[in-house]
Amino acid sequence: MDEAALVEQLHHIERELADGGAVGAEACRAELAAWRQREPDQEFRLSVPTPTAQRVLLGWCHRYGLTPYRTPRQRNTTVCVRTPRGFMHEVMWPRVEAMAQLIDQATADAARRIVERWSGVSLAQHETAAAAAAAAQGELFDEA
Repeated sequence: MDEAALVEQLHHIERELADGGAVGAEACRAELAAWRQREPDQEFRLSVPTPTAQRVLLGWCHRYGLTPYRTPRQRNTTVCVRTPRGFMHEVMWPRVEAMAQLIDQATADAARRIVERWSGVSLAQHETAAAAAAAAQGELFDEA
């Protein structure tokens, strides 16, 4: 999948989850302002284990005009943000998860295609055989 198609799929996710189908930075900020009239902000400490999910979360924070931050001695995988609870659970986090999954899948597919071109071998049949062997053995790698 090329980047343009991936960006279009990200827009599709945004439209699918948007209230009233409105998308774009201004619509996002208006949506956040409406939530802030109903609920006060609270701090969320989000554990974001993958770099892709971190980038998507940071992108969404900036898109909504939120300021992500870390407290001293906090892990690199933790991001803090202040926003209304309902907004986080109903609007922002579902979008972050869906978009991060889409990007991770596209990255994995691209890596598979690159390795197949480099090695000259189709990995699909080998991945299936390796997964079956690992399931039968219980572990993917042996420690010698």
